[in-house]
Amino acid sequence: MFDIIAMGEAVIDLTYLGKSEDGNATYERQPGGAPSNMLTAATKWDVETSLIGMVGNDSFGKFLERVIRKQGIHTDNLVFSNDYPTFIALVDLDETGERTFYRIQKESALDQFTLKNVDFEKLELCKIFHIAGSMMTMERPLTVVQQAMKWAKTNGILLSCDVNWRSALCDENYVKEVMRPYVFQFDIVKVSEEELALISGTSDLEKGCSILRDAGVRLVAVSRGKYGCYYSYAGGNEQLWTYDTNIVDTNAAGDTFTGILLAQICKEKEVLEQIPLKRMHEIMDRANAGGAMCAAKRGAIYAIPNREEVEQCRKTIPFLSFDKEDKK
Repeated sequence: MFDIIAMGEAVIDLTYLGKSEDGNATYERQPGGAPSNMLTAATKWDVETSLIGMVGNDSFGKFLERVIRKQGIHTDNLVFSNDYPTFIALVDLDETGERTFYRIQKESALDQFTLKNVDFEKLELCKIFHIAGSMMTMERPLTVVQQAMKWAKTNGILLSCDVNWRSALCDENYVKEVMRPYVFQFDIVKVSEEELALISGTSDLEKGCSILRDAGVRLVAVSRGKYGCYYSYAGGNEQLWTYDTNIVDTNAAGDTFTGILLAQICKEKEVLEQIPLKRMHEIMDRANAGGAMCAAKRGAIYAIPNREEVEQCRKTIPFLSFDKEDKK
């Protein structure tokens, strides 16, 4: 039995590395993809994980499968396409380490992922079934999302989603009109502030989370970058500040946050609503620390910290400080 099964992408991030001797921009091949990053983070917390997805039967796809398997993630449900290439994302970084993603292919293996590529009846049951937001932005994968959600609900499995919206994949209207009804059906939802505003219709954190929770979401976690995170569940609401690490590359920081969050939820004896607020605070604080440590390194999968590094961060690194006006 797996603890977490995730459905979504394994991708190549061509990440800006600097200038060549001739002054040309150079990019480095980095293994990534939101659910792959998330599972890497979760696996480091001693949980059993598996990835469902599709890559091209090419050098990039084979490279990703090797890297993901090396992290301890089961890849039996990772399909290779002979007809379409592995998804590639161009990642540019600004001076603060914030990233911008660009899609450079019209079609990739992930776009072709359909119900015939996964047999839910043969999947081992899990504690949490996680669906990447990207799967809801493509026509064929969206049909798989529908079946996956039905399968999880039928088997009493917690459904999780990281919306992870990218303008390169779909526009804001698509998020509001197509993705929003699906988001309301998950038990655990991780969003950025921008995504929360798109889905809830308000930029107020407390009101936005309440709208999702009133719709049936049991735990909402809002990643806020340098401002840490805000979360809301039956046990209460809370804002947590993050740690003052040297930010180099924010790619995979949110995925690391989600992976550490889900790994800890897997190990809780209480149902989600009955986890004490003090305990939820600890869970979210570790997720915050993991995200901060990830952002202090370049890359995605290779930048994700292990459990010992996260705990060391909590013990030795101070919280990022702001003046009173900023904290509002």
